Amino acid sequence: MSALRSVLAEARVGGTAENIAARLGLARDLVDSMIDQGERLGLLGSAAAACGSCIGAVATRVVRPGCTGCPFARAL
Repeated sequence: MSALRSVLAEARVGGTAENIAARLGLARDLVDSMIDQGERLGLLGSAAAACGSCIGAVATRVVRPGCTGCPFARAL
């Protein structure tokens, strides 16, 4: 599997750039760039686009994997 695919796969399940970089042995800047590229190409949803979904999470107290690390999700 390519480094890009590995980074995107981990990001899809809520991995943070810092954790992904450490796990895969890649530079944090490179991981950030790969995640940005994945968002631009539509391969990943951006966190900014998903932030409106927090309202439902607050009502149901269900946190999606992609929300891991979000300060709003941690408040649940």
